[in-house]
Amino acid sequence: MTNLERLRPDTTVKPHTLNVITDADRVRDLLAEVDVLLCAADGVPPRQVVSHLARRAGKTAVLACVLENGGIGEVIRLRPQPDAGCLACRRDALFESDGLRPEPTLDGEYGTGTIHRPMTAVGADLHLVGQFAAKVAVATMLERLGHPDQVLGGEHAVLALRPQPSWSPPFDVRRLGEAKWLPGTAPIAGCPTCEGP
Repeated sequence: MTNLERLRPDTTVKPHTLNVITDADRVRDLLAEVDVLLCAADGVPPRQVVSHLARRAGKTAVLACVLENGGIGEVIRLRPQPDAGCLACRRDALFESDGLRPEPTLDGEYGTGTIHRPMTAVGADLHLVGQFAAKVAVATMLERLGHPDQVLGGEHAVLALRPQPSWSPPFDVRRLGEAKWLPGTAPIAGCPTCEGP
């Protein structure tokens, strides 16, 4: 019995030891059973795959990560709506507006990327971003059920963990703990995730 099941006897946990990249076909089969996907994986490729799988399954995905050597927390909600772009579309729109490209390998093939760098975020910051992402996932479900107090301030949150005012917008958060909300972006023409079959 898991800790969650001890706390909530009405909850059942079904663990799946799967890699979202190498086992994408098996993960895809599980998506019919979920309401929201929450991805807090380390690395660009898992976020790419979750973005793609969620879009194709018609599910909302919440992506959590820590960027810039632990300086910025980021939580992105990707909804499967015609006017909402996937992760790649969001990153391209950000870069085109002279923003920071936080994941330079985003356009690489799945499973490739830069040389591994050790985790530089402290545990408390990782917990903060993870808890924030969990709240975004729960708020997404509650908003869908009609709870007006669970509407988020946007689709993309930037959290200041170790702020550097010299960073390009929207990552130029100035005070520790500051959260900046950004709107979603539209799909980019020709995107294989947003316009695929």
